[in-house]
Amino acid sequence: MNSLDAVDNFSVQFTGTSTTETDTFSLSPGASTSSTIAGEEVPSSATVETSWRTGNSGDGQDIYDAVESECGGCDSPQGVKHTFTDWPKDLASISVDLSTFYDSTSARVTVWVDGTEVYSQDKSLPSDQTRVTYSADVSSYNNADQYSIKIESTSGATPDLRSESTTYDTPEDVSVTVDGSSKSFSSQSSKSVSLDGDTSVSASMSATGGNGVGASISYEETSYSPNPSVVVNGETTSYAGTLAPGETATVNPPATAVNTSNTVTVQLGGSSDAPTPSVDMEYAHEAQDEVSVDYGAETWSERYNFSRYYASETDSASVTVPFKSDVLAVREVKYRVDGGSWVTVNDYALQNTTLTAQLGHVSAGSNVTVSANGSRVDVQNGSIQVTKPTTPGNTLATEFRVESAGSEFAIDVSGTEEAQYLHYLTNESWTAPAEYSVVEADGQVLYVPNVSAGATATARSYAMEVHPQNDVRVRLVEAGDTPEFDVGPATVKGDEVEFVLYGTASGEEYKLESLEDGKVWDKGTANSPVRLTMEDTHDSLVIAIVEALAGGDGSGGGGGVAPLVSTGAGNPLVPPYIMMGLGTGVLLLGGVVVSRAGVPVWVYAPVAALVGLVTVETLAPGAVSYTFAEVGTMAGAELTGVLGQVSAPLLLAGGGLLLWGAYRVINRLTRKQNVTLRLRRGR
Repeated sequence: MNSLDAVDNFSVQFTGTSTTETDTFSLSPGASTSSTIAGEEVPSSATVETSWRTGNSGDGQDIYDAVESECGGCDSPQGVKHTFTDWPKDLASISVDLSTFYDSTSARVTVWVDGTEVYSQDKSLPSDQTRVTYSADVSSYNNADQYSIKIESTSGATPDLRSESTTYDTPEDVSVTVDGSSKSFSSQSSKSVSLDGDTSVSASMSATGGNGVGASISYEETSYSPNPSVVVNGETTSYAGTLAPGETATVNPPATAVNTSNTVTVQLGGSSDAPTPSVDMEYAHEAQDEVSVDYGAETWSERYNFSRYYASETDSASVTVPFKSDVLAVREVKYRVDGGSWVTVNDYALQNTTLTAQLGHVSAGSNVTVSANGSRVDVQNGSIQVTKPTTPGNTLATEFRVESAGSEFAIDVSGTEEAQYLHYLTNESWTAPAEYSVVEADGQVLYVPNVSAGATATARSYAMEVHPQNDVRVRLVEAGDTPEFDVGPATVKGDEVEFVLYGTASGEEYKLESLEDGKVWDKGTANSPVRLTMEDTHDSLVIAIVEALAGGDGSGGGGGVAPLVSTGAGNPLVPPYIMMGLGTGVLLLGGVVVSRAGVPVWVYAPVAALVGLVTVETLAPGAVSYTFAEVGTMAGAELTGVLGQVSAPLLLAGGGLLLWGAYRVINRLTRKQNVTLRLRRGR
């Protein structure tokens, strides 16, 4: 406020709301535990979900990491005893594979459980890199607190660690009891159980035949609006009590708290274990200067609307917007006076997350409305308008319109809530969409070539994280359970890239496979998620369950966007000897027609060249079209890129028709006029 004229009837009305969140705790066989329900409502039921742990637990990687540490980054154990205290208590076995390259040697592997030596074995290692397996059975040592292992050479050269693993015992007859209600499980699944209505949840778990199983119990907690208070320039006014949804309460801060520039903060009580509470607030006072604030938050935007009545004239009206989140840029600041036309504000500054806008002259008696739109994404070489936002807490599905676009138009999504997931576009309104993301260790930028002002699209995120050593270029081609995507280097070639795919089936083996040559870059057993690595060379990839991909066509669901680049030459469409014979026959027949019909060589030569190109394209699909696409990419020519997608028969037909038409036109323009004279013999 720029005036303190007779501030009176200062009031703040609170309206109760509700917020919910899911609380979860874990169980293991033989364990009992309890959890206290926080918040204002007691749920009627809970969900029990079991997770079977079979096969490789993934903890074996710790052994490899320890060996790398002891030998300075290599894989040659130096005879150091390593102890692990964070491994599961229910391991069945610990295994390592050793080998040697140059000289035969002997090596010993020793395993301790809780300080007791349970396995020690000496074996000879041949010099031909043959792997020798050491496997310690630790299934009788359940509920162990620590495991130790030492790998050492007993004679000859130092061995190399080739692989490592730890396994679980497979359980049977699993039972979980929650608040007296028991549920039995024979496989990984989830079931609902009833709660007894008090504020404590008690649970226990039993299993026979092995302890390789775990359970989680989840239930919903609800908070209302406890003890709301408002702080105006350091002056606190509180309401004692909890407001249920829709319930209201009014407090009256002192009028003396109001200043020319006001900082207003809302505070709430409640337990730290309960969902973070919220409350709606209406702030008002009677005065010549009246101010109201309207706030809204979305996944990509944060918006404020201020309305203020100015009792006195001022030449330096200003507004300060303390954005709540990490706003990266200001999309727009505008104002209007007494409901008139909106005027864009160009004189503003964003300091950290606080916006200060200068409005200039305002006449006495004016009602000024200011609208500020902060962006949580950084749009590069252009601007966008969000037409359908995604509210916080929901999966990204933000619709936007491009207001302006230059070359290298891109959207930096590093500051958004889902920045860790791969971003892509759907429902693009322009032709030949070819967006891709450049992912770095600390952020992600979505590049959108071939876009212009007025275009629309929907931005989405896919539940897959990409972790490059430096940076990598990724384009999602197909979403769904078996994602397909194109990968290539960004600024640094040869990076190792890790893909972390969520929503996988735990216990299933997945593989990262090239769609171009069938190369399998990596395999891994999913433990929700699955982690797979590769080198960031140019490749088209798919992640799928190994057996499912081998038995089917490997296609994923969803997506449906065009590939980033052509994948090059493929297998012949017809047997080579047939295509070679057809091509030769067409060329010989064309030569006969040329010689007898008087067709110019300049017509026949391009047709012969087209036949040759079609022959090559049919024998090696993609060899010609891929060259056109590559030339188009380097030259930035959309036409040449389109030619790279045209099939060989259409290319031949179109080129032949074009040359035939040109020949007819030129022949008509240049042909000689023939005159026939009929002479009769005189009589």
